[in-house]
Amino acid sequence: PGWPSCAEDGSCIFTAETLRPFTGENGGDILLSVVSYVFNVSSGPQYYAKNIGTYSALAGMEASRPLAITSMEEEDVQSHDLTDLTDDQWEELFGWIDKYQEKYPLVGRLAEWNPGTSLEEINKRSGFSLKPAPPPPRASEL
Repeated sequence: PGWPSCAEDGSCIFTAETLRPFTGENGGDILLSVVSYVFNVSSGPQYYAKNIGTYSALAGMEASRPLAITSMEEEDVQSHDLTDLTDDQWEELFGWIDKYQEKYPLVGRLAEWNPGTSLEEINKRSGFSLKPAPPPPRASEL
């Protein structure tokens, strides 16, 4: 409902600011980003809806770090840093990526994601073929 056509082919570009409102408040959509890929998780409000779900802190956020280290602490939810992950934490993150790809529609990408490690490194560890996110739209394109 009311989604731009870019959501149909997963080409919407989000910034941290434009992603943040998608928390499911007032029955709205719930989005989150995992390794810069933005998924619509609205079909799982019991997990992600504000004040209800176990993972509600991740709604409207880049969730790679908190998912990898299984922490909903504010400092982890606010961080994109993946440089200090252990091998087990990388495996945890890759499991979540698989889960999101299987269960939820991809609606776009998060620009300006800065995990402190390269996508090449992540792909080497995971066997995925993640691609760089496009640059954020210029103000004149919004």
